[in-house]
Amino acid sequence: PPPPPPPPPPNRCLALVGPGADFSTCKHLRHADLRGAQLQGANLQGVDLAGARLDGADLTFATLIEADLRSATFVGASMFKADLSFSDVSGAKFWGTDLREASMTAVRAYFTEFSGADLRLVKMFSMHRAANVSFDGADWSGSSMTDNRFVNASFRGTNFENVAMEDVRMTNSYFEGNNFKGLVLVDSRLQHCSLRGAQLNGASLRDLRAQNADLTGATLRDTFLQMAQLDNVKASGCDFSGADLHWAVLERADLTNARFVNSIITEANFAHSACDGTDFYKATGSSLADFFNISGTPINLETGLFVPP
Repeated sequence: PPPPPPPPPPNRCLALVGPGADFSTCKHLRHADLRGAQLQGANLQGVDLAGARLDGADLTFATLIEADLRSATFVGASMFKADLSFSDVSGAKFWGTDLREASMTAVRAYFTEFSGADLRLVKMFSMHRAANVSFDGADWSGSSMTDNRFVNASFRGTNFENVAMEDVRMTNSYFEGNNFKGLVLVDSRLQHCSLRGAQLNGASLRDLRAQNADLTGATLRDTFLQMAQLDNVKASGCDFSGADLHWAVLERADLTNARFVNSIITEANFAHSACDGTDFYKATGSSLADFFNISGTPINLETGLFVPP
């Protein structure tokens, strides 16, 4: 048999590895083994790091703008205040990575894994090409996000405490066991999402679009839901007590045994919804809400306010 091919020549770029390294003239680190590397403040802008292993590496303050990070691994790496803007992290693994205060503008992220990552105060803006991303167990508390698309994402156990989001689409995503305390959502989309048992008490969900979402057993006490679009939601056993649902649309929803105690439902639309056992005790604006053709027998709602099917 022919002799095996000679090993590839050593990668001269590896000689640059160190704190503050500048890779502007040496951008080929594809599949490089950089586990535990000290790259604090390194300039890795535009560098090809596809498939590289950076587990446990220190990339604090590193610049990774426009870098190719596809399928790279950053397990347990420190990336505090790193700049990943305009990079491609598709298929990369950021398990338990410290990404606090990292900049992630226009990052491309398909099938990326941020499970257990520390994303506190992270800056995620204009991430239009992100889908099938896992944020299970990640900590997003205190972060600000605008104009992002996280379709088909997984948010099991993700911490959303005091997170502010505007124009964020999380359609068809899965939520479970989340902390939503102090969450502020503006003009965002949660259509077809699973939010079973979610605790959204006191959250501000302005202009929310969550048609066909599953809110079974969820708690949204004192939640701001003015003008929310909740058509066709599954919300049996959901607690909307004290929530502001002025102008909200809940047409054709399953509201069996849901609670709207002390809620504001002025001009809300419940037409064609299942309302058997739904409690409207002391709900404000009942006379101005639309209960046309609801099914079942609601509780604490005057019979004259709705037309039985």
